[in-house]
Amino acid sequence: MNKTVLITGGTGFIGRALARKMLSCGYRVRVLTRKDPASLNLPDIEFVQGSYEDVDSLAKAISGCHAVFHLAALISGCETQDFVKANAVATANMVSGCIKASPQPEAFIYASSIAAGGPSQDKDNPRVESMGAAPVSDYGRTKLAGEKELLRLPPEVKTVVLRPPMVYGRSDIGLSKTARWVNRGFMVNMCQGETYFSFIYVEDFINVLYTALVSPATAGKTYYVCEDKQYQWTYFIGEMAKAMGKKMPTMITLPPGQLMLLGKVYARLAKLLHAEAAFHPDKAREAAAGNWIASPKLWMQDTGWKCWTPLTEGMSKSFTR
Repeated sequence: MNKTVLITGGTGFIGRALARKMLSCGYRVRVLTRKDPASLNLPDIEFVQGSYEDVDSLAKAISGCHAVFHLAALISGCETQDFVKANAVATANMVSGCIKASPQPEAFIYASSIAAGGPSQDKDNPRVESMGAAPVSDYGRTKLAGEKELLRLPPEVKTVVLRPPMVYGRSDIGLSKTARWVNRGFMVNMCQGETYFSFIYVEDFINVLYTALVSPATAGKTYYVCEDKQYQWTYFIGEMAKAMGKKMPTMITLPPGQLMLLGKVYARLAKLLHAEAAFHPDKAREAAAGNWIASPKLWMQDTGWKCWTPLTEGMSKSFTR
């Protein structure tokens, strides 16, 4: 197979895993990067420099590719305009790059987020695709804006929107940060009461991305993709501690106002230190909004998907040396 796929966010946790998957399936892999490609030591991958602000550079990177996997996004930011630029505008420019590319790609797979759909107030009523989107955060609103940009693509370009919840696995920076708090034995509970979450193990999400590309049934659709079971956040932390061989940490739950204040403090420190905020007001808004749960029923129905990696197994794989 000589088909080439372009991956944005290809040097990240999910992007690297997807690159390995596509190579193993016989595709050529091209990764869009803003860095000097010579500084990235990843064998068998073609690196192309481009800017999400420069449509011509994106069109050049996309030209000749069979498909685009748009994974790049800003999850943690201090200002609304940061999310708009990285998620909404960058996706709009990627779409414009596809339209301008010669030849155009045959498929555009967009990694959105459950945040674009919004939370669920009822733990027994997880999000499904037929529900209207109701994002509560800048991240969610800008990911939804990115989804809408795909409507500008010509009909001959297959589009698929995937809305995963938290993707976890080995080498995940977010999971590693949480693990450090578990290791310390004390942490702030970043949600309210008995909040429920959906999760997806990284290997499952990589296979979802691949299936979205090759399955004819997925064309033009939006899917929630996750393990078909929901868990309380405290259970998730407990499974992490168990996989790490640690005791369950002491968890302090703060009221929404204090959690928002904590987010503002973290954001201010991150801005002063020119670093990524470990927590910020946008995440505080999500934390107070309800349950972050979804049903993968439509995905399983359309693709014949049979099973997901259970959280306990995924955690074991994530922390086993």
